[in-house]
Amino acid sequence: MLKTLLLKSTIALLFLVALGLPVLRLEETLIWAGFVVVLAISDLRQNFSLRFFVCGLGVAFVAGHFVRNDLQIQEGQGIFLPTTTLAAKKSSIFPPTLDSVAQNDFDLSFPARNYCDENKERCWRRTGFVSNNYEFSADGIWQTKTMSRRVEWPYYSYLRRFRIGRLNAVDLNFYPEISDVLRHQIPFFLKWDHSRDFPPREICWKDRLFVQDPEWRELRGDFSKDGFRCLRDASSLGTASLFYLHVRKDIEAGLFIQKNAWDLARDVLACVPLLRLIFVLWHACD
Repeated sequence: MLKTLLLKSTIALLFLVALGLPVLRLEETLIWAGFVVVLAISDLRQNFSLRFFVCGLGVAFVAGHFVRNDLQIQEGQGIFLPTTTLAAKKSSIFPPTLDSVAQNDFDLSFPARNYCDENKERCWRRTGFVSNNYEFSADGIWQTKTMSRRVEWPYYSYLRRFRIGRLNAVDLNFYPEISDVLRHQIPFFLKWDHSRDFPPREICWKDRLFVQDPEWRELRGDFSKDGFRCLRDASSLGTASLFYLHVRKDIEAGLFIQKNAWDLARDVLACVPLLRLIFVLWHACD
């Protein structure tokens, strides 16, 4: 009984570590909870086929974690609200050469004639908020990072996928009957630094994406699909820093590097070391 408990606990812990700590995404939480329930009610010692299935299922879910580590992108997050009553402060992390681009986009989406009354509570102009440091991200609590967090294989197909923690702050809870800028419309930016070349995959985005080589310039993309602009070969960017800017409220946020069949095949192969370790643990408990 004790050996079985230790075996199941070790497998569950291996699964959790491979999934990545902290576990914050809903889909990862559901996968973790489901795996633990199945593992807890399974008789792994008596049924080899069942224990192979249970552990193999867990390994398959987390296999992609290992291959994604290759990218090691350092990501910085920030908020762009250009006009405040504390005014004129400029963010020390926002590229000065892009300030006019961001301001123009802001003026298109939020004309000055519609600005809320700065004397009213919950008006965005009253916050005086400027990102002078990259924002805190709970995803980066246990990571070695230089900015907000480290991402492995980014796939932000819509706003919530970006996981901009600062957007959940109470002081950015602007009331719709007062403020012309609402929480889900707050402009934000990301900066990516990475020490390795991107893989030769498509990188796609909505709104604006800039590359530093050595000055910041906007990427236009090679083609469009499903409302995204895409660059066919992200490896052509080398190790240059990228800056994503989302200001326009009439354009959805989105930014991702596409996987292909070869990447998925590598995900499967990446599970072999963990699978072998689990087999060793099984035999140790026999």
